[in-house]
Amino acid sequence: MMMMRLVADGMLNRTASLGAPSVDEGRWMVPVRPGDIINCRYTIEEKRDLASRPDVGMSKVLVEMRNQKGETAANWRTNQLVRRRHPGPAPVSPGPKRERKAISSVWDEPGTASPLRPDFFFEDRRIGELTDMGAHTFGKDEMIAFARQFDPQPFHLDEVAAKASLFGALCASGWHTAAYCIRGNITSRLRGNDQARAQGARIASYGPSPGFRDLAWYKPVYVGDTLEYRGRLAKKIDLKSRPDRGIIATDIQARNQNGEIVFAVTTQILAERHEPYRPA
Repeated sequence: MMMMRLVADGMLNRTASLGAPSVDEGRWMVPVRPGDIINCRYTIEEKRDLASRPDVGMSKVLVEMRNQKGETAANWRTNQLVRRRHPGPAPVSPGPKRERKAISSVWDEPGTASPLRPDFFFEDRRIGELTDMGAHTFGKDEMIAFARQFDPQPFHLDEVAAKASLFGALCASGWHTAAYCIRGNITSRLRGNDQARAQGARIASYGPSPGFRDLAWYKPVYVGDTLEYRGRLAKKIDLKSRPDRGIIATDIQARNQNGEIVFAVTTQILAERHEPYRPA
């Protein structure tokens, strides 16, 4: 969240930013400890025109958070919409409308979801496990308070500015919706661990997370929208470099009260193994 605040203060609020629909990948590399001083670097790697919106362009940006030692603590590659100073020519002919690829919903996956997901050992986790991670209704005051602290872009703070934006009305910061994803994920694990310990089960050591992939905000979240979150264990990755650990990758989505998928991300976390990994 602090990276977003630094980017907003240092760059986005000095440009004609129109929001970011997605982040390709985020990586956590060095812990941020008490007393560390951090700064951000914003590097545009690519940019392209949008045929459908001659007044808007898209940039691919590398955002890096560095500490006082010059170490990169975290980074992400994001896709940023920006208004053009000089709009390009309007399309001569709109042509056939390109159909969007349908989003595969975790709510359509077979199986029963559990609100509890203990930190069991890597070998004991199963591809396809479904976890319900709770729901949240986004209120106006809460949305503005979060944006004011972490993502102070006008369309998250001011109703008039939001109405004139691509969103058409006040909407939550994407990182606000991501924060409830993280909260729901952690809560399901902690409550699951409590139950498992009470039943005599042994809990594995989890963490840290090396990062995330394919974060997407498909639709805005407006005042009064209720999101429910669900995860599906998508992949288990063996590690030659850390034979005592494996990576658990989970696809997490949020859908609104209309059943529309509005948010998705693939999270990753290291999980302890019963036995060290031995490549065949």
